[in-house]
Amino acid sequence: MEQDIGWIIVAAASVMALPLIRRALSPATGITPDALKRRLDAGEDMLVLDVRTPDEFAGGHIGEAVNVALPELAQRLPNLKSHLADHGETSVVVVCQSGPRAHHAARLLRAAGLRKVAIMTGGMNGWRRAGLSV
Repeated sequence: MEQDIGWIIVAAASVMALPLIRRALSPATGITPDALKRRLDAGEDMLVLDVRTPDEFAGGHIGEAVNVALPELAQRLPNLKSHLADHGETSVVVVCQSGPRAHHAARLLRAAGLRKVAIMTGGMNGWRRAGLSV
């Protein structure tokens, strides 16, 4: 009987956690470099989070971007979430060189409870191909 109750509790907890897990694993929205540039030029309140290494960032970045290298992101999430909470429902656009690190970072951000997370498609390679300044 006690084992049955234990399994019922585990099953109920699993069902309740499914929406959180699904949200954390769902892909983030994509935004093109041109669309991001238009939104930045319009003064939209957002955080451009560049998850490349400091050396890559120093080699050219989007002017408004904040650099938090992917390996440091997990430990810096509490400060990042606090900063975003101070600015309401600020969108976060994640940027890397070509895309994979941004996808990983977006999953971390969504798992931490951030809802407005997008990935710049093509990364900085796409930004440069679009002829946008760094």
